[in-house]
Amino acid sequence: MTMTALARRSLIAVAAAASLHAPLSQAAPFAYVPSANNQLSVIDTATNGLVATLPTGANPVGVAVSRPGNRVYVTNFDDGTVSVIDALNNRVLPSVTVGAQPLGIAVSPDGHNVAVANFGPNASPLRSISIIDVGSGNVTPLAVGGGPTAVVYNPSGSRLYVSNLVDRSVSIVDAPNSAVVATLGVLPNPVGLAINPSGSRLYVAHTADSSGARSALSVIDTGAPSVVTTVLLSGDPTWLTVSPDATRVYIAIGTSGTVAVLDTSNNTILFEILVGTKAFPTGVAVSPDGATLYVVDSGRNELGTYDTSSFQQLAGIAAGLNPIALGNFLGPKVVTNGAESPGPLSGIWFNPNESGWGINFTQRGNNIFAAWYTYDSAGNAKWYVGPNCAVSGNSCSGTLYQVTGPVFFGADFDPSKRNVTAAGSLTVNFSGNDAATFAYNVGGIARTVAIQREPLATGPEPQINYTDLWFNDSEPGWGMAITQQASVIFAAWYVYDASGNPTWFVVPNCAVDSTGNRCSGDVFRTTGPPLGTTFDSRQVKVFPAGGMVLNFNDPNNGQISYLNDSLFVTKRIKRELF
Repeated sequence: MTMTALARRSLIAVAAAASLHAPLSQAAPFAYVPSANNQLSVIDTATNGLVATLPTGANPVGVAVSRPGNRVYVTNFDDGTVSVIDALNNRVLPSVTVGAQPLGIAVSPDGHNVAVANFGPNASPLRSISIIDVGSGNVTPLAVGGGPTAVVYNPSGSRLYVSNLVDRSVSIVDAPNSAVVATLGVLPNPVGLAINPSGSRLYVAHTADSSGARSALSVIDTGAPSVVTTVLLSGDPTWLTVSPDATRVYIAIGTSGTVAVLDTSNNTILFEILVGTKAFPTGVAVSPDGATLYVVDSGRNELGTYDTSSFQQLAGIAAGLNPIALGNFLGPKVVTNGAESPGPLSGIWFNPNESGWGINFTQRGNNIFAAWYTYDSAGNAKWYVGPNCAVSGNSCSGTLYQVTGPVFFGADFDPSKRNVTAAGSLTVNFSGNDAATFAYNVGGIARTVAIQREPLATGPEPQINYTDLWFNDSEPGWGMAITQQASVIFAAWYVYDASGNPTWFVVPNCAVDSTGNRCSGDVFRTTGPPLGTTFDSRQVKVFPAGGMVLNFNDPNNGQISYLNDSLFVTKRIKRELF
């Protein structure tokens, strides 16, 4: 059930969320704003344009963007889940189930973990936060104080802070070991957290209540730890953030319709920005260069932008119904670099009981390009392609083709010598993004076999994922299917031998370096059993075939450098769009 505007505003009057405010790499970030119609608005703040509208779970309120900007996480208050967004492609990934009524959310600086505050009294276990392991997807509960509302990592990732509304406390967590090491008592109703770029000051927002507690801001010295001072506010805060230079704290005050500006040098409120008539600010963030203030306004259904010199409103951008963005909702503009990446079924698939062959899927919309790496009647490596496996429901089907071509190694590639003939058919029935059955009929040989996505590596998602079908547009007829998981790339290279017959090589462990733009690994060729209705892995033989380096100039263009004992090959490649 979606909350009404009043209910959503009441929610943030008693609970808010927080995450790390580290400087980002671009001056014009994207904004990710959840709204009451169960959607996430993706806004390009350089153009003030709506880039995409993505579905979320029920009643999204908290949001956090990973440091490189490749993932966005959204807490869904009404259904106890976290929506996961692939920001490189504006693609919704499978959600993660956490505790009841999740509010606050934060991504660790290294991107390995996501912390979620489970506010609900029915959270299981009670009084807990959830730690999501990004690599494995596992969720681990951690006991904290009562009514956790907000979470924030310090810049080094060594500490995680949790505000506990019921207990009037802040839990201090040793983040690497997931252990509470201290609990600090604070004023009543702590609902929001923000930390400065050095990690030396933690700011805690408190709401008023009928017992006489006042709306206030606590300033905590994280080294002690101890409360340095408290500052009274004009109304109930909903969200707060620290400027990149740490000189200002901006506090969205929903009930006053303003944003308070705190001078961190003396911890006094300089003034309040009047957001506007009927305004109800429910989120606030600052651009990486500190020049622009972004205010999510639930009252006017917009994302407002303000100049931090004059504090005049520059623009108002429609952001869905009753938007609330309790968290770090800004991400770097670099996310546009992956716009040409393929769909969720893309990657290398295999049968774990039949090591030695595989099939690569590259999905774009309702079409899948299938590249099948198998063996001919003599057991030599051979590939077939299904360039138009048309998707209908949970399956795709199409024609398989075999291709002969020009000599690839030691000669200029001549595309005119390609010869394409129909060889059979394929049908793939998917039971999810990771499991399927593959049915083929080639030359009267028919078989149906179970396949699954091949696991390569675990760990944080790369800022740019190079999974795709790659080719050289000046030399159509050969290509490379690349699958990337974390910092490992599996490359399957389909080319032609000295007789012009199709053959293939693999680089099963192309290790990506610290730049994220280069990998290197050993190349192998194989022989195997003749194509038939069964597959005998005992007949597969693997031979070393040299080494390869893949260099990517940008997210959509790169270069192959291949070396063996007798030759050196360099080829330009790019993503193949279809």
